[in-house]
Amino acid sequence: LITIALIMGSTLPVYSAVGNDKSAAYVQDAQEQIKKGDLKAAIIQFKNAVVAEPKNPDNRIGLADLYLQTGNAPSAEKEFQKALDLGADKSKVMIGLSKARLMQRQYRTVLDTLKVEEVSKEDAGEAYLITGNAHHGLQDLDKALEFYDLGEKANGKNDRLSVAIAQIHFYKKDTEKAEAKVDEALGFNPKNVNGLILKGDIVNLNKGPKESISYYQQAVQYEPKNLAALFKVSSVLYDLKRSDE
Repeated sequence: LITIALIMGSTLPVYSAVGNDKSAAYVQDAQEQIKKGDLKAAIIQFKNAVVAEPKNPDNRIGLADLYLQTGNAPSAEKEFQKALDLGADKSKVMIGLSKARLMQRQYRTVLDTLKVEEVSKEDAGEAYLITGNAHHGLQDLDKALEFYDLGEKANGKNDRLSVAIAQIHFYKKDTEKAEAKVDEALGFNPKNVNGLILKGDIVNLNKGPKESISYYQQAVQYEPKNLAALFKVSSVLYDLKRSDE
């Protein structure tokens, strides 16, 4: 399963005011709301910006980015596509549009439309990660690993690429390589929830539930609504209760 957290980064988008005076005021306020962490209010203001200046593609991109951050992939896809229709440069749109499609499991569409040469050099690693995730979604693990490796070569290693590679090794039952890679990921970012869950799975497999629960609990601490982490904690607690009986 490819989760939103693996697709998305943890950095919230920040925008400068764009467009005419009408929409610029809305965008400025949206930026302030983003800084406060109030994405719902920021979305409302970007919607106002789009109404004020409907043919401004940058406002569409800003709204789409926020939809992505809140997990509303269909709306994000719609706004990214509208931005393209309004003449936005593909280098500004294709990463976000492909993430939105990936979240909707449109794996084949991602592979057919995302071209690394159409994104900025800085985004090449992200493009390879998304492409790898699409192959992963189609159960082509070898192809996925190939693109994850290209991602590391393009822009260097990061926690999300390392977790993605670790997952492939885990699914191939190479827990030694998987653990090395997930440890690398957690070295980059100790709060990577997918990494913590995978680390817990590996420890659970090798050492049992008692040793693994702390990783799942950390994952819940960082993302209290993460269903996978919550399920893992409940499952391990059940196993530990049974072993005590």
